[in-house]
Amino acid sequence: MSYTNESAEQIKRYINSYSGIDGGNQSAKIWICGIEYGGEVDKPEDIGELTPITRDGIRAWDEKFKGEAWWAMRGKWVYHGRISKLMLYMMQDVMAKAVDVTSFWKSYRDNFLYAEDGNEFKLNLFPFSCPNEHAWGQCGFDKKSNYLVFCRNGENGESRFGKLHSLCKELKPKVIIATGKTYCEDFQKAFGFEGDMKSCSLEVEGPQRNFLYKKDEGGTALVVLPFPTGPQGLNKDAHLKVAARQIVKISGLNMDDFPRSL
Repeated sequence: MSYTNESAEQIKRYINSYSGIDGGNQSAKIWICGIEYGGEVDKPEDIGELTPITRDGIRAWDEKFKGEAWWAMRGKWVYHGRISKLMLYMMQDVMAKAVDVTSFWKSYRDNFLYAEDGNEFKLNLFPFSCPNEHAWGQCGFDKKSNYLVFCRNGENGESRFGKLHSLCKELKPKVIIATGKTYCEDFQKAFGFEGDMKSCSLEVEGPQRNFLYKKDEGGTALVVLPFPTGPQGLNKDAHLKVAARQIVKISGLNMDDFPRSL
């Protein structure tokens, strides 16, 4: 796929906008940040025509979103199911009240997660879902490394990571829960964190996991977890439960930080 200079510039403007953000409550004190957006563009040629997303254009999992055809596929969205469980375990810890996470997580995913007035705001480092090297041409870059560098550094003083950093400075979340330790440096750069991260072990029976964390001068905590799925990830509910307890402790979350309580 090749693009005209005009289309290539349009792609860059799209990347440097609020694109690839699942959304939710922009005032939420809990942010969730993934590596790349899970949505797809229907046809490669459509990418060159994408309109940059404004702040007002950031979505939420509202009735309009749930009316779209791909909502029926939510049972396959393992990542969001794991995040739903993590949120419930954090609420359970804050409320000091037992929650039947096993029975309730699907209801949380369908009725609470990323809601406009909900408990969390969902972002991604990178705006396109390109799972293999062949797909990167669809994003207007000849290889993945060039695409990633542009997201990080941009050009002419404007970048996607700079946009995320500015948003964080303005909205001041209490905690950014980032998923994917192999991208720890990118999460730090995107949200303006510098220096070494502390490590915290998740003490559970079976496979051991750890996460990294740091607080900035403004009090926002960045917590970088292993990816919540996969053989090396937080693939046991026990991992999520212990991680939730540690996140609450590190960030100082309280009941006021959960506007949609159970």
